[in-house]
Amino acid sequence: MRPVSNVVHVFRLRLSGLLVIAFGLIALSAGTIAAQHGCPSADTITIRIQGGIISPTNTGHNFDTAFVCRSVKVSIGLANEGCTKLTITQIDILKETSPVAEFFFNNGMQTLPVNSILNPLSRKSFPLNFSPVHAGWDTAVVQVTWDSAGVKKIFTSNLLIGYGAIDSESLVPSEPDYTVQNYDTLNIPLDLTNTLSANDGAMGMTFAITYPSDLLTLLTTMYDPTLVGLNAPQTSSINGQTTTTYTLQSAVPITNLSPVMNLQFIANSGNDTSCTVSISNLFFWGNCPLDTLCYIKTSSKNANVHITDTISTNLNLSAHIKAVNQGNLGISIESSSLNLGTARIRIISTIGIEVASWSGTVTGDFNKVLSVPTSGPYIIAVQIGGQEYFYQRILY
Repeated sequence: MRPVSNVVHVFRLRLSGLLVIAFGLIALSAGTIAAQHGCPSADTITIRIQGGIISPTNTGHNFDTAFVCRSVKVSIGLANEGCTKLTITQIDILKETSPVAEFFFNNGMQTLPVNSILNPLSRKSFPLNFSPVHAGWDTAVVQVTWDSAGVKKIFTSNLLIGYGAIDSESLVPSEPDYTVQNYDTLNIPLDLTNTLSANDGAMGMTFAITYPSDLLTLLTTMYDPTLVGLNAPQTSSINGQTTTTYTLQSAVPITNLSPVMNLQFIANSGNDTSCTVSISNLFFWGNCPLDTLCYIKTSSKNANVHITDTISTNLNLSAHIKAVNQGNLGISIESSSLNLGTARIRIISTIGIEVASWSGTVTGDFNKVLSVPTSGPYIIAVQIGGQEYFYQRILY
C-alpha cells in the first residue's frame, strides 16, 4: 500500500502547484485591471504595470485666425493622469515654421521655467499667446519636460496652430485724371476700393489731402452720411502746398464707402497748367485714433488735375475786373473797358455758400458794391451765359 500512497501524495503536490500558478495568473489579471481603472490600493503589487502609473499629458491649441499685430491669449493644460507625483520642469515652444517667432509665453519667451509639482490625477493651466506678424499659417510644437522623483525625465508634446490675417484698403479718387476750366468748379469724390469685414472693427479713419493753394481753392467737403468729423480738420501750408488732415468717425463699422467724401475746388490758376491733389497718411482705427488697426494695410492714389484757360484775350476778365474790400461789410466789384453784356456777379463763402449776388449789364467802366453778412474770406465769381469764368479770393 506504500507505493500507492506516495503516488497520491505526488499527485497532490503537482495539483497544488497548478493551483498556485492559476492563482498567480488571477492575481496578475486583477492587478492589471485595477491599474487601468485608477490608482491601486496600498496592498496591491503594482510594479508589473509601471507604464500605467506615470502618465503625463499636455494640450496644444488651434488659434484659428488672429489679426496681424494683435495678440490672442489662451491656456494650455498639463495633466498628471498617473498615480505618482511629477515635477513640471519647463515648457518649450519648438519647431516653429515661421522664421519670426509668433507663439510666446507670458514672459515673452519661448521657454517657460516652471519647477512645480503636479499631484496625481490633477491639472494645471499655463497662458500662451499667439501674436502673428505676417499673414498666413504658422505651426509649432509645445513640449513639456517632466521629472519623476529626480530619477527619470519624461517629455510630452502637442501642436500649436495659428493663422495671421490681414486686410487691405485703398482710398482713391473716383477718376485718376480731371480737366477743369479756369475759374470753374472741380469735384473730386474719394472712394474706398475694397470691402472691409465688420469684424475688422474699423470705427474711424484718418487721412490727409494736399493740393496747391495757388491753383486750387477748396470750397467744401461733404462726408458720407455715416461719417462725422471727430474734430475740426487740421490745416497747414508750406511752399504753396496746403495739407488738411481729416479724422472721421463712423457710427457703424466701416466696410465700403463710395464716396467717403467729396472735395469741391475752384480752379484759379489764370492759365493752362497741371497739378496734383494727393492723398496720404491713411489709417483706420477702432475705439479712438490711438487704437490704430495695423492689420489693415492701406494705400492711396492721387488725382491729376489739368486746368485749361478757355477765356479769349478780349475776355481776359482777370485783367479787367478786380474786387476791393471796402470795409463796413462791403465789397466793391470794379471793371474798365469791358463789355460783357448780361452777367451775374456772385460772392461765395469759402464753404460754398452764396452770400450776395447781382445780375445786370456790364459795359465800359463798371462799379458795384455788394454787402456781405460777416467777415470773410470770400470768393468772387462772374457768370456769363451760365458759365463762371472769373474767381478771385478776397480777405475781409
